Amino acid sequence: MLPDRIEALLSDDDLAFTPTGGSASRMPDVLAGDGRGLALAEKALDALDYHRVDGTNRWRLVRRLS
Repeated sequence: MLPDRIEALLSDDDLAFTPTGGSASRMPDVLAGDGRGLALAEKALDALDYHRVDGTNRWRLVRRLS
């Protein structure tokens, strides 16, 4: 934790994330079985970054404290 924010760095070796176009912050239909994770993260975080490096997905999540 930093003095002004909480920052998390996550990585996984799953398939590459492919944006579907449009805003990820649109919630899917209430009966959809998935698809809410990015929408919820975008609403709760101040920054959400994604990069694919050497076969690894790398995510940076930031929430400011003030």
